[in-house]
Amino acid sequence: MKSLTYFLIFLNIHCLSRTATPLKDNPLKNFENNLSKISITVNNPEKYNLSIDFYIQDIDSFNNNDTKFLPTYYISESINDDKISFNIPKGKYIGFLQIHSKKQFPLYKTISGVQVIYFGIDDFYKKNEINFNKCEQNIVNSSVFYKKINRTNCNFFNIEKEEIVLNFSLTNKIFLNLEKSIPQSWFSFSYAFLHGPQPYPYALFLLIQVPFGFYSEDQLINFDNIHEF
Repeated sequence: MKSLTYFLIFLNIHCLSRTATPLKDNPLKNFENNLSKISITVNNPEKYNLSIDFYIQDIDSFNNNDTKFLPTYYISESINDDKISFNIPKGKYIGFLQIHSKKQFPLYKTISGVQVIYFGIDDFYKKNEINFNKCEQNIVNSSVFYKKINRTNCNFFNIEKEEIVLNFSLTNKIFLNLEKSIPQSWFSFSYAFLHGPQPYPYALFLLIQVPFGFYSEDQLINFDNIHEF
């Protein structure tokens, strides 16, 4: 039941992008003299596919109704060349930033990772009552993503500098994800051996046809310059 609750919250957040202002496509001309540049870079030597989800709400409107997170601005897209930049009106915000990585090895496995930074809110997108002296990064088993991830908790995001840089890196810390691997392996074995009587070489060929590999692994994404926040 708890996992279903997390899933519904996660789905609802992405639906809210319909009313929020996209940061990447909108020039935000009304704020052109009061913008801060956000630059995100990822150390990605193995060239994993990367994407970003960034949803923020100005802190004043959130404090007026802290039972509901209604993003003011958002960006959700792939990261090309391991970096991405966009502009945000200066101010104080709550919200979250997610960095996703994924790489598939056909007929073998899938490796994926997530780093989530919460600014002033918790996993349920409610006000975080804990006052952090500095951002704290921890390894957790996420019920939202069904994987082991690095999660960072910070206070509100104070955007006042002309440019803010966030650096991340894909680490060598990789964990087998049994929750995903067992269903995938079951699919491949059942397809190979329950498809009907087959000569052994043909059955083995069918066995390796599972499209995403036999198992899944979780990779940790590190927030490298966390000490600056």
